[in-house]
Amino acid sequence: MPWEELKPMDLKVMFIAAYLAERDTFSQLCRDYQVSRKTGYKWVERYEAEGPRGLEERSRCRHNQTYVVPLAIRQAIIELRSIGETIPGPKKIQNDLRQRFPGQDPPSKTTIYNILKAADLIAPRRVRQRVAVYPKPLCKAETPNQLFSADYKGQFLTGAGVWCYPLTIMDHASRFL
Repeated sequence: MPWEELKPMDLKVMFIAAYLAERDTFSQLCRDYQVSRKTGYKWVERYEAEGPRGLEERSRCRHNQTYVVPLAIRQAIIELRSIGETIPGPKKIQNDLRQRFPGQDPPSKTTIYNILKAADLIAPRRVRQRVAVYPKPLCKAETPNQLFSADYKGQFLTGAGVWCYPLTIMDHASRFL
């Protein structure tokens, strides 16, 4: 027996057909099709408003953007970047925008940074290597006193009020501290 596969659109059409036949209660109908009542009402409402076309999947992207930086503020950001002896960063530009446009909230520091980056006013930094590269692999100690390691453990205040700076030195062959 071949496996019967239902596509989401087929399921919606069957749901609407069963709804229009009015054989079961709406709650039972939703249980049979394993959808919530909220989803069932949404499908029925869309079908009644738009017909079968209303059952198609809709885009989930935003329909409007709540905060778009006005062109005047964009130009002010670019202008503020080039004014002065030093090159201000997004934090200082944000403070200058508060003074220049007092009735309006300035964009966030990240938005200011993105505007400056889009205008090619921010030079990319060189990626620094975090760990120093050792030219050859570390050797293993086979005899005592051949390889030592030192480890500074930080500092703490003793009960007598004296600072202690613990340093451990370990022999790798014998693991003696």
